[in-house]
Amino acid sequence: MLGDKQGNKQKTQVNEITKKLGTVLHKISESDQSIKPDKKALKIEAANEIIDDNKNKCLLIQVNENSIPQLKKVHSELVKRLEEFLSNPVIIVPARKTTNGNLFRKYRGKKVPRTSTLTANYDAALEDVLYPATIIGQRTRFPRGANRQFKVFIDPLDKDLIQYKTQAVAASYKQLTNRNLTIEFPQN
Repeated sequence: MLGDKQGNKQKTQVNEITKKLGTVLHKISESDQSIKPDKKALKIEAANEIIDDNKNKCLLIQVNENSIPQLKKVHSELVKRLEEFLSNPVIIVPARKTTNGNLFRKYRGKKVPRTSTLTANYDAALEDVLYPATIIGQRTRFPRGANRQFKVFIDPLDKDLIQYKTQAVAASYKQLTNRNLTIEFPQN
């Protein structure tokens, strides 16, 4: 009984976030006609409000995987406009699906496609979360007494695009993949 009430609270909270996002997107599309055709092709599957390590809120929006080309056309402009309206960092990613563990039945002894594996989806999620920036290096660290730590090096030329929301990116990646992420900008 108690679990049902908590589930309903989460559903109503998600509905409120989605409604707010819908009204903001409508205002943006009315004010800027260049975004309107590509924005119509985007189908929002989920919108979550995430709290990062510094207790700041950010918004993680997941769109349909089929609308990736339209998302890439309007991504930077749409994120700028949403951040102006919502005054929180906004991260837009496609909702990727992984195959289940019972792959032998589906592929009948053939190799599993690389795009369906969990590793490929996690790598794609990392690129999606950091989209306007370019990843120039990755490291995996295994500190004693702690979980695996993923360290990503971003091109210093893209520092202005993403530095203000590094905590939000790390929290979003943790939400999507349950992996700890550290973002660094090398000085070379």
